[in-house]
Amino acid sequence: MKLDLLKEATAATASGDSAALATNLKSGLQTLVQGSEKKGTLSLGPETISAIETAIRDDRSTTVATPDGPIFIEVFNPPLRRRWLPSPATR
Repeated sequence: MKLDLLKEATAATASGDSAALATNLKSGLQTLVQGSEKKGTLSLGPETISAIETAIRDDRSTTVATPDGPIFIEVFNPPLRRRWLPSPATR
């Protein structure tokens, strides 16, 4: 994993944004996707972009098959905010 791409992904989550790091498991090439911005050496086809959008929405990392080899999509979403409600007994 490229350290600069990992740092950008974690910085995105720290600022409340989502990102995904796509890695070709055969070649090792990587691209970081944040919204419509892409940074890296792995070219992404429309099917892979769609899979990345779905993975970010579902907050679930996944692997997709492509003609160039499998691509692992690692999702970086900000943590969910917890909302505490009083128990029914104390209302």
